[in-house]
Amino acid sequence: MKSVGRVLSFSIVSLLIIFLCESCGNAPKVGNPTEFSLESSGKVTIVDATDHSELESPVLNLFVNTIWGIDSQMVNYENPNGGFEPMMIYDVMEASEFFAESSAGNIKNHLSPLICIFCDGESVDDCNAAIVKDIKPLKASPIEFTTNSMTMLGYKYKDVWAQNQCVLIIPIGKKQSLNNFNANHLKIEQWFVDEEYRLGTNSIEGNSKYQDSIANILLENYGLGIDFNYTFKLVLNQAQRHGRILWLRNETPQNHSNIIIQLIDTAMNLNNLNNRSLIAERNQFTKQILRNTEGGWVEVTESGSFPFDIKKIDNHIIEVHGWYSELNTTRRGPFIRKYLVDKELNRTIILDAFVFAPNQSRLPMMRELHRYLKSTESVWK
Repeated sequence: MKSVGRVLSFSIVSLLIIFLCESCGNAPKVGNPTEFSLESSGKVTIVDATDHSELESPVLNLFVNTIWGIDSQMVNYENPNGGFEPMMIYDVMEASEFFAESSAGNIKNHLSPLICIFCDGESVDDCNAAIVKDIKPLKASPIEFTTNSMTMLGYKYKDVWAQNQCVLIIPIGKKQSLNNFNANHLKIEQWFVDEEYRLGTNSIEGNSKYQDSIANILLENYGLGIDFNYTFKLVLNQAQRHGRILWLRNETPQNHSNIIIQLIDTAMNLNNLNNRSLIAERNQFTKQILRNTEGGWVEVTESGSFPFDIKKIDNHIIEVHGWYSELNTTRRGPFIRKYLVDKELNRTIILDAFVFAPNQSRLPMMRELHRYLKSTESVWK
């Protein structure tokens, strides 16, 4: 009987070891990933790997209960709460949930393009959380944020579980407290936005990069290098008196995203443009090209409730953010209009991006369109 008991005990222990080993195998290996990060605009995956005695994580509560940065270009008046959409959406979870399987039976959190992991310690070397231990041997870039003499140090890692991915590890300790993080949250959030633009342009080089004739038409026929997703179709290619119009559209039953490209046969002087002239110029264009079935057209909204902002990138690139309204309807939405002056070829390229998405968050769609427009800047640098 004793021998049988020992055999049964040995068998149970063996099965337990096998089970634990198999469970460990659920965590994907870090470094040299073969999978590509998922496209997910306007979102950061927050992982709490700290030891906390509280039932609810102080780190996660910080993100769940707080709306920090506000992007005035993402106004969503269809939201029941009204007001503005945040600059980023935070998907928060405990470290134990990070490698959990989705409803489809696959692990996907680790494929997020932007991941922020909180762990215990004053530096990443102090962090002993299992999720961090595997990452620490990889090359890190220290990132320092300082506001009002309060400093927060993070560690950036590239391509940890997926290609075209950024993982930011933030140690939390006595010096590196959540108060320090909160003091720097706007800078950290803007850093995520900038990092997303960098990743976003690269991600279009992955599986979603256009390989067909549309990209070739833009690049070879018109000398315009712009990266965009394969879901966009060329719906208009029309010669104008002083140039050409090309219209790219991504349409679903619920919404549509648009990029209209104007090629103008003269180099504009951007220094002569101001709010009034920019509004008049866009209204003249949209009255010609964006007419609705109710007999009206699209115009820039000039109500004080809707933002209108001009951003000068450099002497030959400016960006305009605003809102449009369709006359004779209640339809409206945000737009981004970008002017690029090519003095060498004596021309101006204007890219107008806008969405129609009633009762939906516009943040992911507008962020996606914005990064497509930013991809054109490299041609001028």
